[in-house]
Amino acid sequence: MNVDFLAQVAQIVAAVGVIVSLMYVGVQIRQATRATKLASIQAVESAIGRTEELVIQDASFADILRRGLTMSAAELLDTERIRLNVFYRHVLRAYQSAHYQYRHGALDDSVWLPLAKGLAALYQADRGLRDHFGVEKYMLDTTFVASCEKLFRETDRLTITSAHKPLGDAVVVRES
Repeated sequence: MNVDFLAQVAQIVAAVGVIVSLMYVGVQIRQATRATKLASIQAVESAIGRTEELVIQDASFADILRRGLTMSAAELLDTERIRLNVFYRHVLRAYQSAHYQYRHGALDDSVWLPLAKGLAALYQADRGLRDHFGVEKYMLDTTFVASCEKLFRETDRLTITSAHKPLGDAVVVRES
């Protein structure tokens, strides 16, 4: 065996080593991306879940929210209006965070699209949310606002129910 032959074998072994290393790095990146997406999904679900907990855990707030579905803000007490405004702000920021993660690839269509449809259903059913969005959308990311406006304009009427009874201004669509 001469030195040239050994050098060529060493180069081949080194090239194979580089290829194996690149494949390993690719697998690691794929796993890290998946872990990031799963963490993003969990964070979004947790943020939206916290808004739902506010309603579930406080019957008096649930009643304020129920009245806010169809009443104008002027018809509510000042303290009720403040509570609803903070609640709606929290809801919109949770969805805005999800939208941001979606735009940057941390959430897939399979996660974002049902969330967006749910937001559209809330918007359709809840006069207070519609009023709040109209007044305070300047506090939100302009890309999110534009996406919401398009979503709200283009989404068919949806129904949110409680004990099979429509809530708010939602229209029940029955198939023949």
